[in-house]
Amino acid sequence: MSKESKISYKISQIYAQEREYEKVVIFALEAIKKNSELDAWVYILLGSAYVELNQKDEALESFKKALAYKKTLNDASQWIIYLKSKDS
Repeated sequence: MSKESKISYKISQIYAQEREYEKVVIFALEAIKKNSELDAWVYILLGSAYVELNQKDEALESFKKALAYKKTLNDASQWIIYLKSKDS
């Protein structure tokens, strides 16, 4: 992860703690744009922010990207199951 990308990711984590989900999305997307070799957890963070913003389609897209990484496979799977159960 590049230094600029890491900074954007850390800022998005801080905004998540403050429950400022619109800003989480902005900085997480910025981190992704700056570096394609991101830590997989940024997709989980982004997806969970989208969940809080009631943007289910965007959340699912983020969690599906996290499925590609071994370290986030379980978390991403659980989020996807959770979101699909809300459709029932």
